[in-house]
Amino acid sequence: MGDWSSPLYIASQVVVVFAYVFFAWSYLCKKRTAILGLSIAHNILLAVSFGMLWAWAGVSVLALEVVRDFVSYFRDKNRTELEKKKIYAFDWFLLVFWLSTLTVATIFTESGFLKWFALFSSALFTVSIWQKKVFTYRLLAIPASILWAIYSFGEQNFFGFILECSVFIVTIIGIVLYTRSNKTNHKP
Repeated sequence: MGDWSSPLYIASQVVVVFAYVFFAWSYLCKKRTAILGLSIAHNILLAVSFGMLWAWAGVSVLALEVVRDFVSYFRDKNRTELEKKKIYAFDWFLLVFWLSTLTVATIFTESGFLKWFALFSSALFTVSIWQKKVFTYRLLAIPASILWAIYSFGEQNFFGFILECSVFIVTIIGIVLYTRSNKTNHKP
């Protein structure tokens, strides 16, 4: 629920709003490097917000996600356009590593039944950010957003629930825009 009478809590929630603006914006981007950059900004801002609330378990999981996204960003940045479209054995290794690490971090930092919604959502997002196609990234965001919304609602984090629903709507808009753009560009 949070203490809305605390200036520190209010400031942390302002930071969360900015984080979610970056996150939603990523679902409208066409380039993978922009998506990764916005994901990094989103996770850093969320980590700052969690740090303001002394929620160090959340900060540690977000730090892991920042590293995950930086690795993906720099791997993409140093590849040719043809190499960016391929998935290599090391990419598979990284995916398994990130999923395993997030699973362990979630199991040890979360409690209760709802942690599985957080874990599955984080896993889906990890798979989506690993994808080479922007459309797949957007498509996997739908179940990830639903799972995060369920988690937030179950934790009685109604502000988080509203933000996740907003991201869900932006994701749908991003999918529609992407589909329209591809239909327009592929007309005979």
